[in-house]
Amino acid sequence: MSVFSVKFAVFVLLPAQIFAAERITVIAGARIFERADERSRIVAVMALGSILPELSRIVIRQNQGPDRSWIKVRYSAVETGWIFGPETENFDRSRNREILIRLCRRFLAQDLNFSQSVELVNFSARSQDAFDSTDSTQGSAEISLLFLLAIKKTLEKIPAGQQPGQPYNGWINSQSSNLFFDKSRRQYLLNSSRFWDLQIKFPDSPALEEILWEGARNMLPGQCDVDPGYYFIEASETYGRYLDRYPAGIHADRALEEISLLLAHEPRQGELEIKDFEKLRAIVARTQSANTPAVLRRLDEIKRLLRL
Repeated sequence: MSVFSVKFAVFVLLPAQIFAAERITVIAGARIFERADERSRIVAVMALGSILPELSRIVIRQNQGPDRSWIKVRYSAVETGWIFGPETENFDRSRNREILIRLCRRFLAQDLNFSQSVELVNFSARSQDAFDSTDSTQGSAEISLLFLLAIKKTLEKIPAGQQPGQPYNGWINSQSSNLFFDKSRRQYLLNSSRFWDLQIKFPDSPALEEILWEGARNMLPGQCDVDPGYYFIEASETYGRYLDRYPAGIHADRALEEISLLLAHEPRQGELEIKDFEKLRAIVARTQSANTPAVLRRLDEIKRLLRL
């Protein structure tokens, strides 16, 4: 270890063996510099979640404020440079799945712009490769869900009300199999069937309840001249789907509240079939919630009005 002083800071050069052998970038567009100095030439810009071998580290111990660190990394087969320490974290390959899920959830909770959200989609897509796609484990289902939520977060950054231009078009085209254009709202939405696909793929996963809840909350296609019966079907295909699997789930109360709001739109005769009515009523009747009696009364009222 070598120590030398420059003005008001102390630089400590530490060998990489003291630390993890690899780092993972935790911001989009992390810059790699030629030297451990932000005024030096930028030699590379790394995507979110890039894994870089660590070679050495310089810790700058300030007289005032927190210490700062620069990490020398290898960013290609033969090229090296320096990256600002706080833009990375230790990456332990024996815990790679845990780390990738934790980082995805952290980024989902942040206020990202469009380009940063696209980086998150790409990162979560790459992270899926760390999991066996045929393995119905918590991790496989969870990372697949986080990928969908990253897409949904990115869509929220695209202005509604018009056909989007650049820089949105390229990304929309790349995700066309996961999206649809809602003409009534004039915006792209995430296809809810992607959540139901995960239900089929991971039927026994501990992450399934979160998958079904997020699917229930996802927007369905709107209708300009929607008939009241549409809201009944929406209640059954969203929150009803969640309650059908989790009648005592952690979101059961909220799900019934949302169903109650949808049932406030009273269908007309001929808009609702008895089988659709009976399906939703059976789901509500099994739900363990203080809201269950009120929703059942509303359903029975609708049945009398429509003479089902």
